[in-house]
Amino acid sequence: MLSFLAAGSIFFPGLFLLSKRCLKQAPGLKWSEADAVVVSARLVSSIQAVLASSAGFIIASSCNDIIEDQHWLTSTYILFAVPYFIYDIYAMYLCYWYKMQVKGHEEDAPKTSTAICSYLWREFLMVLHHVVMVTVCFPVSVYKQQHTLLHKVNGALMLITFFVCRVLLFPYLYYAYGRGAFRLFTRASRHHRPLVSTDSDPKSPILPPANGYSPCDTEREPNTH
Repeated sequence: MLSFLAAGSIFFPGLFLLSKRCLKQAPGLKWSEADAVVVSARLVSSIQAVLASSAGFIIASSCNDIIEDQHWLTSTYILFAVPYFIYDIYAMYLCYWYKMQVKGHEEDAPKTSTAICSYLWREFLMVLHHVVMVTVCFPVSVYKQQHTLLHKVNGALMLITFFVCRVLLFPYLYYAYGRGAFRLFTRASRHHRPLVSTDSDPKSPILPPANGYSPCDTEREPNTH
C-alpha cells in the first residue's frame, strides 16, 4: 500500500519538475519559468487522464459484472493516483500565480496571501473536488468492502462531486464569459454612438463636386472687373 503511494508521490511531481527543466534548458527552447510551469502542469494532467482512462478500460473490460466484481487494478491505481490530486492543487496555484504576474513587472506581483485567497475563490470547485477525492473517497474506497452501504454512499458522493465540480463547471464558465463579453460589447457600443445634431434646421449633406470644383470655391471666386 505505502509503496504505491510513494510511487505516485514521486512520479507526478517528478514528471512535472523534469518537464519544466527540459523546457527551460533544452537547446532551442529556453522557455520562461511561467510558460514552462503552465505547459508542464498541463502535460502531467494529460498523462494522468490517459492513465486513469486506461485503468478504467482495463477494469471494465476484465469484469463481467462491473458492480459486483473486483479487480486488483482498482485499489492499486487509487493508491497511485491519490498523490496526484494533492500535487495538482499546488500546480494549479503555480499556474494561477504566474498568470497574475505581468511580464516585465515582476516587482508588482501580488502578495502570497492575496494570491492564495484569489486562487481559492476562482478555483473553488476544482479544489473542493480534489480535497473530497483525497479526504473522503480515497479512505472509503480503500478500507471498506465493495458491497457495504458505506461504499455505495461513497460512490454516489463521488459521482455527485465529479458532476458538480467537473461537468457543471464548464456551463457556468461559458455563462460567466458570455455575460462579461456582452457587458463589454454594450459598453463599447455606447461610446461609439454617432453624434446627433441639436440644430433645429436640418442641413443638407454636402455632395462631392462632379466637375472638380467645390461650390465654396465658386462663391469665393475673385472679381476680375
